[in-house]
Amino acid sequence: MMKLFLLIILLVAITIILLEIILRKSEKLNLIADSKDLKASDEKQRKKVTNFTESLKTLELQHGHVNQLHISQVSFSSQSLNFVDGWRLTTHPPIDPNSNIFVFGGSTIQCLEVSDQFTICSVLQRIVNQNGLLARVHNRGVSGMTVKASFDLLTSTQIAAKDCIVFYFGVNDSKLDTYLQKAIAPFSLIPGYIKILGGLRILLKLRIAEWLWLETVKPADRTVVNARANATNVAKTLQEARDYVTNNGAMFFAILQPNIFTKKNYTIQDHEISKRSKINPRIVKLQYLEYLNVLNGKNWFRQLTDAIDQHEKSPYLDWNHLDQSGNEIIANKIFKLIETELVPKQR
Repeated sequence: MMKLFLLIILLVAITIILLEIILRKSEKLNLIADSKDLKASDEKQRKKVTNFTESLKTLELQHGHVNQLHISQVSFSSQSLNFVDGWRLTTHPPIDPNSNIFVFGGSTIQCLEVSDQFTICSVLQRIVNQNGLLARVHNRGVSGMTVKASFDLLTSTQIAAKDCIVFYFGVNDSKLDTYLQKAIAPFSLIPGYIKILGGLRILLKLRIAEWLWLETVKPADRTVVNARANATNVAKTLQEARDYVTNNGAMFFAILQPNIFTKKNYTIQDHEISKRSKINPRIVKLQYLEYLNVLNGKNWFRQLTDAIDQHEKSPYLDWNHLDQSGNEIIANKIFKLIETELVPKQR
């Protein structure tokens, strides 16, 4: 009996090892295939990226973590990365603006993955200029910024009639640290299954553990309750922000941002990013569904959850941050969403 038990354990171990080898081999082949798409002309762009990375390292060495730049009012200058009074620089501002567009959000608005001219706000500024508007776009992105934090910042920002306020939100308000997860049957019968699987995924970085996690773990019932409560609180804060803005004669828009889990068609890169993410896709999708349930119908609410679906090559760098091409798509989409009211009121 003991020999049979040991044999079963051995067979299971061998199976796990073989699966791990297959998954890692498949991953390596996918990365090789992706790398073949790179062209020699990309060398110049890679050099730009390297220079930008060095500027970012210098910034962090001089002033600490970039999340606190808006608090410490830091100014920093380099060829491709600039902060003025703690805020990321938006390029190509109009010489004599008659109004402002303030874009509040998290790191996906701050856009530390790209140089100044390729942030969402800088691209949006160029679009605004091309449409003959004398509005200056201000980047109010801070890593980790929630809707509540954006509203607090808004109340200390001087706004006037003809100004436009945009809250770009979603991922930071989908916080998962208070949400529970559970295993599906029969895995739920294994004591400590979630913790064990989490350790294998995060500490040992086992691909087989990542695959099992995506296939066997789902939100617990309490998560559904939390998601609904969170969406209700977010909607309440957005309404307060909208009332505050309109009382000052300005325009307000709340835009639900996309993330890799709202994307319908996955590339190989998307699959790899999804597997590497510590975020449970089911929980993010659940939270976004609750956002839509409470916000759809609000005339100041817009959504961009499908904005990246038609992109030929995925612009995602992780589950929510975008590269230059992704930022350009989002900036164009934001302008399209708000131009109906923005253009007439700013001319």
